[in-house]
Amino acid sequence: MQLLGCDMDGVLFRGRIFWLDLHTKMGTQAFALDLWERYGHSDYRRLSELTAQRWKGRDASVYHTMCKRRPVMPGTNELFAYARKKEFVTAIISSGPWHLARRAQQKWGIDHIFANKLSFTKDGRFGGSVDVQVDDNSKDDVLKRLQSDLAIRPSETIVIGDSKADARMADLSSCSIGYNVGDEQNERDLDFFAESHLGNVMPHVRGCVAKTKAYAAG
Repeated sequence: MQLLGCDMDGVLFRGRIFWLDLHTKMGTQAFALDLWERYGHSDYRRLSELTAQRWKGRDASVYHTMCKRRPVMPGTNELFAYARKKEFVTAIISSGPWHLARRAQQKWGIDHIFANKLSFTKDGRFGGSVDVQVDDNSKDDVLKRLQSDLAIRPSETIVIGDSKADARMADLSSCSIGYNVGDEQNERDLDFFAESHLGNVMPHVRGCVAKTKAYAAG
């Protein structure tokens, strides 16, 4: 059994940071940047809770529209078709919105989704709370728990991401692939790199599968 763990924003869907785009539409981008400076690297849960409280009572239709309309990254269908063919266990591990992850799960049959779930009122407003399933500073903890639950080893795990937060999962995988990382990610943190089209990760994924089979046979 092999596990394919993917980030979401900038990997499966276009757009780098969903939450920042939402802040812009909500007119709270200055508030968001201030929160990031204070809590971004030290208390991501607190950052998320304060954000949810700031939006409490406001119309949430813009959020749902963004989740429905976020453009799919080219090549994503190819990636998950291959994953199904090889009977991978698939997972999203993202500090992005749970409802976008749910859309991905329904579209591509992803087995496990871990993302951050805002609450809403019955009349379609932000409820003021959030279930933080993924701390952006410790995505590796989520991956480690999933591996333990499924009895899957790091040697059987492939990770695809685009940020330093995703690179923290690299040590828990036999193959880590940086997608559209730009200048942010140091090359020593990840094994392989691809750009522009998610289909460009496929040679690396196939190579990792072949390496795992050779390791198992040896």
